[in-house]
Amino acid sequence: MEALKDGLTGKQLAERMGHTDVLECLSRMAKNKATKNKKKDEPALRALCEAAKTGDLGAIRRALEAGTDPNALMAVETADGEEFETTALVLAATYGQLEAAALLLDRGASPSKPTSTGYTPLMNAAGNGQAAMVGLLVERGADLTATNPGGATAFHFACAANQPG
Repeated sequence: MEALKDGLTGKQLAERMGHTDVLECLSRMAKNKATKNKKKDEPALRALCEAAKTGDLGAIRRALEAGTDPNALMAVETADGEEFETTALVLAATYGQLEAAALLLDRGASPSKPTSTGYTPLMNAAGNGQAAMVGLLVERGADLTATNPGGATAFHFACAANQPG
C-alpha cells in the first residue's frame, strides 16, 4: 500500500481518502481516552493547582513527584459560574506566588502555556500588578507577544489595570 510507504498514519490516510466514519470513530476514541486520563489524574491535579494558588511548596513538590504534569489543564469556575481550564502556573502567577511559580518552572511548567480561554501566566501577572512575577516569567522565556483571543498582550493587561510596574 502506497500510504504505508509514505509514512502516513491511519488518521492521515482516512483524511486523504475522505473516510469520515473512520475519522469520527478515531475522534471518539481519543476523547474517551482523554476523559479517562483526566478523571484519573484530577485529584492530584486539583491538589497541585490549589497548592500553586496558596504557595504550598511542599504540596507542589509532592504532586510533581507523584507524576502530575505541571502543564496539565484543570477545569475551574469563575465567580460568575463560567467554566474554563487553567494551569498551576497561571494560578501561581495570578495570586503572586513567586516561589511556587519558580518551582513549577524548574519542574517543567511552560511560562507561556495559556488557559483554555487564551490567557497566559504573564498576562495574569501583569494585569494583577505582580511585577516580580512578570520579571520571573520574562526571565524564564515567557512569550511577550502572545495575545488572548481579543488580541491583547500582557503589556495591554498591565496598561488597562494601571500597573506601571
